[in-house]
Order: sequence, then structure tokens, then C-alpha cells
Amino acid sequence: MTVNRAEQTAIAFDNYLGARGLVYESATKADLLAATLSSQFVLFAGPSGTGKSTAASALAEFFSPVERRSTITVERTWESPQDVTGSYSSFAGYFLAKPGLDELARLVHNPNALPGNPSALTPLVVVEEANLSPIEGYLNPVVHGLSSPARETISWALHPMPSPVPRSGEEGASADVPPSLILGPWPRFLGTINVDHTAIAPARKVSGRACVVLLEPLDDVAAADGIDALWNEGTAAREGGPEELLHDPRTALAFLRGTPELTELADSLDTVIRRLGAAIGANPVSKRDEQRCLLYMAFFRDIAPYVPGFQQGEVLMQAAENAVLHFVLPGLTPQQFLAAVDHFREEGPPSLLRSRCARLLPEKADVSLGYAVDFWTALS
Repeated sequence: MTVNRAEQTAIAFDNYLGARGLVYESATKADLLAATLSSQFVLFAGPSGTGKSTAASALAEFFSPVERRSTITVERTWESPQDVTGSYSSFAGYFLAKPGLDELARLVHNPNALPGNPSALTPLVVVEEANLSPIEGYLNPVVHGLSSPARETISWALHPMPSPVPRSGEEGASADVPPSLILGPWPRFLGTINVDHTAIAPARKVSGRACVVLLEPLDDVAAADGIDALWNEGTAAREGGPEELLHDPRTALAFLRGTPELTELADSLDTVIRRLGAAIGANPVSKRDEQRCLLYMAFFRDIAPYVPGFQQGEVLMQAAENAVLHFVLPGLTPQQFLAAVDHFREEGPPSLLRSRCARLLPEKADVSLGYAVDFWTALS
């Protein structure tokens, strides 16, 4: 009997969230799964209190066993990758490590690992408060490494010496620091972006390589499941299985190559892009944006119908609109962004895209003072 992995994942994630007392709309559940499966760099953006860290940690715990997941908490003074992992002192002859070194060292790629060995599974890193410092600086190995939509490994350089060097205050081979860390296979990075008037907006180079997911407060803030979970210790225990699904982001799309379903997927995306182009007077979607959109849409198409409570209908159109929200809107110029949001919040039936656009600009933006209102400033 063939196992429907999409159905299995959707139901397992729904059960997992319920056990943790986390309540999301069905459309948001499908969106979170598709984003994480299709993109190796996901940024959860929004004001404080919208559940960005909760969503990132929930996805990390759902998809990765404890041996293959790490957390990096960003500091305001960070400028380079050395601020995360440490640096080598040629004068002292040792490597002065920082906490991020141990976090990343646990996620090194082991190409010889056998199935069932945790080191064979995809590693996942949660980057808390990612925009406290410029992301393109301290997270440069990730931003540079993910210039293409899918990479099996990412190299994080540690020092310029040709062989391992001793670590400060430690002796023995186990303490030696290699020249670089190779993270994989198919590593995922989930960053949280707290947007307010003091925050640093990610550079376009960063958002162009990421899937940007907007979260908003729940209307039902006193959901019974969430309240009950406060008194149910141990109900959030992880049940194995989904970690085997997190690998090459191209997987779902690969199954559609040469089929009519791929044409339908592309046609839906083209429809939304044409509407966007008509609204802003240009086509802002690059080939890389298009590729990332299709990768996301393929996973959303597979998973959404099996998420309990998901409203069936134009699944491909929902997938296309979500993809534009994640990969296109964050990179638009202020003029394009205002026109796009005005168009999408008024066009068509209720959807995730229209809900987010309505919150981005609840009133007509006043640009009489010359302030540039783009995706990131609208959030603040």
C-alpha cells in the first residue's frame, strides 16, 4: 500500500500543533508546511506578539530531532560570520570560539551516514531576532550559499589555516576546529524578523533569497485548545516520521515534470503575475522568483487539501497568490508595492494574500512627506 506522504504530513502537523496548544487557521498551516518544505531560508516577519518565534520553533521541533536542530540568538553588534562562530588568533595559535560554533557543529553533513542515523537528516537552524544586525553580514555563508533555489550543502568558513587548529582552553583532537563546517544535507534556516520603527529592514539581496512569511494575531485569542494545553504537561511530545520529508526543496516539483499538472501550476502563477503586472505597470518577477514560487506551489498543492478544515476550491490560485506574497512583494519598490497592495486587497474573494495586504495598509498610505513605504516599512 502506497503511503500518501502529503496527507501524512498534513495530519501529523495538525495533531502536533493541537498537542502544543497552538492554533492556526487551516490556510496558515498549509502555508507554513509548504514554505518550510520548499525553501531553505524562511523569514517570519511581523510586529511583536504575532507568534514568529513560536512558529519557527514549532516547525523546527516538528521536522527535526533534537540532534539536528539548533538556535542562534542574534546580537546587535554582529557584523560578520566570525561574530557567530568565533575567530582564529594567529598570535596565540588557537581558535577563540563563540556559542554559535557548537550550535552549528552539531549540524555538519555526513555523506556516509546510513538511513536511520540522525546525522543523515536535514539540519534546521532557528535564527532569533535575525534583523538585530544586518543579515547579509553575520549570515553571509547562508545568503551567499543560497543564491540558487536548492543547495545540498552550505559551507561556513571558520579560519584560514589548512588543517584543524586547537580551540582556546581545550586540548585534544576532539577540541580541534576545522577550517570550515559543511552543513547539510539540504539545511533549513528559519529566521524571525521583528519589524518596528527601530528595526533594520533586510536588504533586498536577503529577501530575494528567502521565503518571507507574514504572521498576524489570531481573531480567536482565547482558543480552548491553547488554554487547555497550559495544564497538559507532556502533550507536546514529538512523534517521529516527518523529519524524513525535509530534504531537497525541488522534490514536489520534480514529480510534476512533463505532466499537465505542471502546466496548470505555471498557468496559475502566470495569471497572478499578469494581474500584478497590470496593477504596477511592469513585471517585477525574476526567473529566480519564478522558480521559488513554483517550488512552493508544488508543495502547497500536495499538502493543503489534507489539512483538516482547509476550504477546498481554487487551491492552485491560492498557492500562486501565497507565493507572490512570500517571494515578490518584499522586493517591490515603494511605488510598485503601494499599487500591488491596493490591487490585491480589493481583488477577488477572501484569501491569505488579501488578509495580509489589508493589514499591511489598512488605510491609504500618506506619502506626502516623502516617506518611502515599501513592504518592510509598512510592517513597522
